[in-house]
Amino acid sequence: MVNRRRDLGRWSTAIREAGWYVIVVRVALSVLAIFVVAGGGVPGPCHFELARNGWTTIPPLEADGPAFLLAGVWQRWDACWYAKVATYGYEAGTNSVTFFPLLPALMAVGAALLGSVTVAGLVVAFAASILGLAVVDRLVARDVGPAVASRTILYLLIFPSGFFLLAPFTEAPFLAAAATALYAARTGRWGFAGVAAFLAGLVRAPGILLAVPLAWEAGRVTSAWLAPWGGPWLRRRGEGSGGVVAAAVGFASLGSAASASPGS
Repeated sequence: MVNRRRDLGRWSTAIREAGWYVIVVRVALSVLAIFVVAGGGVPGPCHFELARNGWTTIPPLEADGPAFLLAGVWQRWDACWYAKVATYGYEAGTNSVTFFPLLPALMAVGAALLGSVTVAGLVVAFAASILGLAVVDRLVARDVGPAVASRTILYLLIFPSGFFLLAPFTEAPFLAAAATALYAARTGRWGFAGVAAFLAGLVRAPGILLAVPLAWEAGRVTSAWLAPWGGPWLRRRGEGSGGVVAAAVGFASLGSAASASPGS
């Protein structure tokens, strides 16, 4: 009971710290966006996709007023494609099948609740960033302590490419799923590891590569539980194998969806 309370306290601290980091960076980026837009010359949302891809269906665009300042400025590049898939699904004759399904599925659910697919994408990225950074904190803290873990998530967020963790792209959901899979495997929760690895495979193509570290962790568990009669060894080997296979299954499911999509 004492260990469980201590563990919950550590998780609470990690989530709170990650949340503050994400909020501060998010506010800073929003203020920067307001100044940039006020300076003029900022193109409207999805301008590149609308000009080049010949879309016949267009997702809802936050193009005017405060909605553009707070949300529309984030509708760029892949964010437009994910909003399109979330709104219209995988349409025949487009390149939409190259975009993995989990993020647009979450955006579609969020849009039904919030009334805006763009805001839904930003909310998903916000929540996934906090979760992903908190799990990274706990994962690093296990090996090198909480001080290094705290600096790790801060540097991860403020590094230039950390900008994408707050955009309606796949970086934040993938970080959350991948880190959860690794943490669950490290702590022997192979069911959670398998589910998280499967979800990572539904977010980005590199999700399949989680099979490598999960296989390593499964091998460590196998060697630790090797017994003369093989009972615990066989059981643990089966659990670890399930986590490894899940990453590949999540990735392969996109191929099945693409095959089922007409004209893809």
